[in-house]
Amino acid sequence: MDKNIKVGIVGTVGTARKQNLLHEILGAAKKREIPVATSVQAPVPPEDLDCVIRTQLDAVREALTAKLHDSTDADDWLFSEIDITIGDIDRLYGKDADTVILYAGSAILGAAPVSPTYEELLPYVGMKLIGEERSFRLFNGEYVIVRTDNQDGQPETILFSEADAPELAKLGWADGFELRFNPSAFGQSSIGLWSEELNKFIFVAAAPAAAERKKHLIWSADFDTSPEAIQEFRDDPPFWGLDTSRLTDKQIIGYLQQLNNEYLEDERKNLDKATKYPVVATYQVDTPTCQVFGFHPCGLNINSIFNVADNALARLTPIGFWGDGEEIFGECECAYGDTFTGGKVTVAVAFRQLIASYEECEELFMASCSDPAFNDLFAKYTRSIYPEVAAVYGWPIK
Repeated sequence: MDKNIKVGIVGTVGTARKQNLLHEILGAAKKREIPVATSVQAPVPPEDLDCVIRTQLDAVREALTAKLHDSTDADDWLFSEIDITIGDIDRLYGKDADTVILYAGSAILGAAPVSPTYEELLPYVGMKLIGEERSFRLFNGEYVIVRTDNQDGQPETILFSEADAPELAKLGWADGFELRFNPSAFGQSSIGLWSEELNKFIFVAAAPAAAERKKHLIWSADFDTSPEAIQEFRDDPPFWGLDTSRLTDKQIIGYLQQLNNEYLEDERKNLDKATKYPVVATYQVDTPTCQVFGFHPCGLNINSIFNVADNALARLTPIGFWGDGEEIFGECECAYGDTFTGGKVTVAVAFRQLIASYEECEELFMASCSDPAFNDLFAKYTRSIYPEVAAVYGWPIK
C-alpha cells in the first residue's frame, strides 16, 4: 500500500501546504537565479494563495523556458523540484488547463491535497477515527470520508483519496483506527494511522528533519566565538579576578569553551531526576565502510542522556541535546577508521525510557537492531521522556 495517503479537509487544500508550495516555487527560482516579485516575499493571505501560486509558477516557467530554450525541459526540472501533484495543477488551472501547454511528467501523480504533514496530523494524535462505508467524487478524484473530533471537541472531516480508498474500504471502517505517534529508533519519528484489525500502521507522515526539529535546546557544544563575544568577555569576565588585558583572543576562546562545559554540568544538575526504569539510547552510524547500530541503557536518571558517549558502541562525542515537542534527541560526532582512512560523521541519537524492567522488556533486548521489527519493539517497550524534561524547563507539553 502506498504510504502517501492523501488527506485534507473537505473541499479544500490546507493553507500550510499551499504556503509550502509557494515557498518551493520561490526556492526553485532562486536556485536558477530567476528574480521574483517582492510582493510575495511577505506572508500571502490564504484567500489569495492560489492566484499567487499560479502567477509565480507561470513566471518561473516562462523565465526557465527562456534559459533552457525548451518548455518541456523547463517544466520537467521545475516539477521535479517542487512538491506539486497532478491534482494541484488541475486545481490551479481549472478550465484553462486545456489551453495552457504543460508538461507534467515530473509532477507527483494523484489528487490534491497530497500526503498530510506531520504538523497537520499532530493535533489529532491519540484520537479515534470513525469511517463511513461510502465514498464520493470531487472534481479531482474519489474520496473516502473519515470523521474525528478536533482538540476543541468539535467534529471534523478528513478525506482519503482514491489512491488508497479501495484498500481502506476493505477494512470495514470499524471504530478501530487511531492516529498515533510512532517513535523511531533509527531515523525520523512519525505519526501514522494505526489499524487495530491489521495491528500495524497503514500510513506514516514523517517528522521534519532533525535540523528542523530543534525547538527546545538543552545544551550545545557550539558557543559564540564572535569578536563581539570575545570583547564582552574582556569587558566583564565571568571568572573572578581574571585579568583579561593580557589574554589573546585564542586564550579567551579557551575560557569560553571552559564556560560552555560548565553549562553542561549545570544541565546535568537540572535534569537530576531519578527514573523507575532505565533511560535508553539508540543511534545508527553510517560510514563509507560500515554501518553500526547502537542500542543501550544510559542509566536510572534523566540526566543519563549526557552519558551516551560513555556507553556507546562507537566513538561518540556529544555536540547537542534538545526536545522537539514530543521526544528528546541528541546529536553526536562519530569518529571512524584510522588516521589515514577514517573520518567523522554526525549521528542523531534518540532517548526514551523503558516502560518496565529488563526482564519484562527482554523481547526488545533480544532483537537485532538491524531487524526491521526492532522499530516496532522499540515503540512498544519504551516511552518518551519529553514530559519530564519539559517540566524542568517549562516547555509546552501537548
